[in-house]
This record gives sequence, C-alpha cells and structure tokens, in this order.
Amino acid sequence: MSTPPRNLEKNKRVSLRELTAALETIYRDILACEAHSEQVAGSVHPDHHLSARNLMRYLILRSHDLRIWHDPLSELGLSSLRSGEGYVLSNLHRVLEHLYRLAGNQWHDGHQEQWVGFRKSRELLERNTAVLFDQKKPAVEPEIMVTLSKGLSDRPDELAEMIRAGMSITRINLARNNRETWEKMLESLEKATATTGRNIPIYMDLGGPKIRTKFPKDFEEQWIPAAPGSKIFLQRERVATEDLKQALEHSGQDIAINVSLPGVLNTLSPGDQLSFEDGKVRAVVEQSTTAGVWIRITESHRARLKRDKGMNIPGRDLGLPSLTKKDIENLEFVCSRADIVG
Repeated sequence: MSTPPRNLEKNKRVSLRELTAALETIYRDILACEAHSEQVAGSVHPDHHLSARNLMRYLILRSHDLRIWHDPLSELGLSSLRSGEGYVLSNLHRVLEHLYRLAGNQWHDGHQEQWVGFRKSRELLERNTAVLFDQKKPAVEPEIMVTLSKGLSDRPDELAEMIRAGMSITRINLARNNRETWEKMLESLEKATATTGRNIPIYMDLGGPKIRTKFPKDFEEQWIPAAPGSKIFLQRERVATEDLKQALEHSGQDIAINVSLPGVLNTLSPGDQLSFEDGKVRAVVEQSTTAGVWIRITESHRARLKRDKGMNIPGRDLGLPSLTKKDIENLEFVCSRADIVG
C-alpha cells in the first residue's frame, strides 16, 4: 500500500499540491480495497453492511500517518481528518473536492462508491446504540458497568441485587482467570437475570499484550523503593532473588527488576518517557545496554514501585500485535457469549 511522503515535519508548511497529492493517494488506496471491503461486509448481518464497509475504509485510512496533514487542513478551514470516522470515504471525498477548488480546478473522480455520509452515520450510530443498550430505556439514563470478580462466579443472589441496584452491563476481564471461571460467572449471571427479569449485556475485555513489572517469584516484598531521582535497571535476564534482596539491604546499591515482555527493551532509547501503574510512577530512559535499560524515576506516588503493575511507553511503536495468542484462542468463546468486545 502506498503512503504519503514522510519527509515533511509535522509543523512545516505544506503546499496545496503536496497536500492534495497525499490525500488523493490515501483515497486511491481505499478505493483499491473496495472489492475486499465488499467481501468482508457481505459476511456480516445486512443491518451492519454499510458500517462494515466504513470500518474497512477507516482501517485503511488509519494505516497512514495523518498527523502531518492535520494542521495544514485546519489552516485551510477544512476537515483535518481527526474525526469523521463514521463517514470516512465521503469525508475524504469532500476534502479533496475543496482542495481542487482552492487550486482553481474541478475534481473529476468518476467513482460512484456506496458510502456513509454525515447524516447517515448519525442515523446508524443512534440506531445501533439504541439496540445495543436497550432502546426502551430513556436516552439520558446512564449505563452502570460492573466487572465480575472470581468471587461472584457462584453468587447469583448478589448479582441479582446489583442488577436491582442499577447494574446495566456486566464486564468480564479476560486478562484474569480462565474459561472455566468465566463460564461460572456467566451461569451466575444467567440465574440473576432470570430472577430479575432483566437482560444484561455482556462486555468481554480481551487482555491484549501487557507489559508489567516483574520481581522474582519467591521475593516476598510487593514493592521496591522508587523515590524521584533514584535509578532502576530493567534487566533482560531473570533477576535473582538474592541479588534483589541484597540491593534493598544495602542503601545506594543498584536495584534491578524484570518486565513481562523483555523484548520491548530493544525499542527504548535515552529520553523515552515511561509510565507505571497508570501514571502513579513516571520515569525517563537514561541508558540502554546489552544487559538492559537504566531508567531514572521522575515522579512517584508514595515513592514505591509495585510488582505486576503495568508499564506504558507513550509515543513509542513497540511492534506488538493487538491480539495475543491467548486472545485469538479466546475469540471463539467470546463471539459465542459476548454482546460487546473490547
């Protein structure tokens, strides 16, 4: 698939000709995949045919780096393509029409593809939302989603109480537990809905790739000190329990830990920002070596870093797939039992 020029800096002024050529390239890429989009759309329910084709177009659109075109489009008073995900092809088509007019030309596209316009996209969104969240309920009524824990897998009475109290969506986190436990959760939910007479949509949340802090299994402490200014070594090889204990016993000695996906360390460079535990701990990469990566803590809530907590690397392409092997194995189960997938 062709891509627009990458040698333009985000804030550099772009000529009208460059802008038009880049967006026309994207437009042609979408049209080139229309036959495949139609084939995919034919495999879904007829009610969602248009939405499926629009989704395929959106995926192609987002495969391009649009950031360098946002500001030039906004300066011209046109759609910056930041939104319009509900009507991708018509939005791009209108933008190109205006760009040609600004250049004193007319755009003769010649294609008559079936697309979703702005008004139709709003109609589809409202209709699908009403069906998904029970159209009998007032539109202003908020939804209350409750994540099921393992402890609720055999307590249908408690689930029934939650439903009566306002629970309207149930969430199952597929990053935790296993299929046997999820089945028990669903059985309890079925009993609870039968008791209350209410239908509760099931939202299943796929785990996806998770980067987490890892300590040795037999290391008893649940956290390590992480005061602002302190340094931690993210080690590629497994950290020994005794080494971590000695580092904590001797003040000033370097502390090393592992991460659940050590391969991501290969993508880190000095200056990269890291975020742990939903931003409670922040750090910056200072040095990358063959043995691992040195980071310096810049912010820390309670000056500690806990085990098995998430690590995020904003702005860095880690080369990780959206779905893990476990996610793919769970898809058949998810498709047979879930109303919503995330």
